[in-house]
Amino acid sequence: MQNKSVHELLEIIDSSSVGSFICDMEKGEIYYSYEWSKRLGIEHLSPREATLVATTYVHPEDQDDIQRAFSQACEQKSPKVRMEFRVKTVDSGYIWVLGQGKIIYDQDGRPVKYYGTHSDITERKKTEEKLQRYTEELKKKEEESLQLIDSFTEGTWIVDRLEGTIKCSEKWEKRIGLDLVPEEERLAYTITLPNSDDTVGGNSIQHQMKIGAERFDLEYRMKTVDRGYIWTQNRGKIVYNEHGEAIKVYAATLDITERKQMEEELRESERIALDLVEKLRIADKNKNAFINMLSHELRNPLASIMMSLCLMERISSGEKREARALEIAKRQGIQLTNLVDDLLDITRITQNKIILKKDTVEINNLIDMAVQDYRSQFIDKNVKLEVQLTTPLYIEADPSRITQVVGNLLHNAAKFTNSNDLVTVTVSHEIKSNQVLITVHDTGRGIAPEFLGNIFEPFIQVDKSLDRSLGGLGLGLAIVKGIVELHNGKVQVFSEGIGKGAKFTIWLPL
Repeated sequence: MQNKSVHELLEIIDSSSVGSFICDMEKGEIYYSYEWSKRLGIEHLSPREATLVATTYVHPEDQDDIQRAFSQACEQKSPKVRMEFRVKTVDSGYIWVLGQGKIIYDQDGRPVKYYGTHSDITERKKTEEKLQRYTEELKKKEEESLQLIDSFTEGTWIVDRLEGTIKCSEKWEKRIGLDLVPEEERLAYTITLPNSDDTVGGNSIQHQMKIGAERFDLEYRMKTVDRGYIWTQNRGKIVYNEHGEAIKVYAATLDITERKQMEEELRESERIALDLVEKLRIADKNKNAFINMLSHELRNPLASIMMSLCLMERISSGEKREARALEIAKRQGIQLTNLVDDLLDITRITQNKIILKKDTVEINNLIDMAVQDYRSQFIDKNVKLEVQLTTPLYIEADPSRITQVVGNLLHNAAKFTNSNDLVTVTVSHEIKSNQVLITVHDTGRGIAPEFLGNIFEPFIQVDKSLDRSLGGLGLGLAIVKGIVELHNGKVQVFSEGIGKGAKFTIWLPL
């Protein structure tokens, strides 16, 4: 197919390229190196047949470019030709090749022979395509970033200290009036814009450059054309030369006037709130002092009234009307005395003025005695009262105060139960926490869910009726909580709702 000398020459050239060829344009023949002709799938064709099909293996989009490049070289009598195109191979489909060759002309300037090589540049082309896509994406992202920065900032600017110039975004340039200032005066003009009151103590870009800071984040007021002084946040980077001299400043400016106004309003609100808290503290202190004084002032005449009633009872003539009047007066006097005592106790608790007189107490005996003191109240209402005690349990407590706690819970149960209801007082030992549990459980009126969360707060009244038939100031449960907590214990309430009773549980450390 090829004479021996041409074959050897092509194989030598082929060792440094993907493929090589010799085109004899006078004979209309083309000789390919064997490996390259095999890769093109034309190893079985004669040189003349190969000429006829050579261009059909070139990618259709590249055929005109090849013809144009070769024709141009011939017109210019250029000996060298260089072109890049895609060619179809048997093993890899289309690949990119770099075609380089030399054209031999006769004495009349006609091309007679063309010696060439094909080098596979597919990987290089892929890399170039990736680089091109990356470059295009980078440009797109840069444009998007610039638009994004411009939408989030009031302005961006660059200072070139070597040239003594400043460049600003168009919006910021107009806002600070820089567009009206001559180029040579712009940098000096911008230095005068920040409010001097805000740039003391290192709060200036000039100071940041002086101390060698690479980045800065400064807040100060700046003069604008449209609104006068506005609060701005200025963030940026300072670039230094090898001598440590600042040569460039890149920065962005944000208008934070609204934020600053909100901060000032918040500070003012906090000041007002603190003043209000202080006034409330004083009012609460005065209230407690008034309640304390009122309670003491009421106790003295109450004591005299109660003593007088007792004396009148002894010297009574025995008439029924007189006896009934004395009974009513005495009952109301006792009720009033209890209210005054509650006021005194709650005031002492809130002011941490209760002094406990602790002793070692056997809790079962204490609870049993407290129950006996209140049993008559339940008998009068036909309410069944049961007590369930346990083995002896000892606590360190003020016995009179613990009796008061149980009494308040029993009094509360008596108020909210009716005939045939049941009240159960239980004492038990919670082994896991080593505490004594005291529960007062009734089947009475129950507690609405909305009251459960704050039922132990002072002056909370479950009975909201106008007639206030059950009486009281709403201090009994608050006193229970305060005294229990003074004994390092806790108290909780549980009720499934109105008509389903209530259960109060006290935990006290053994």
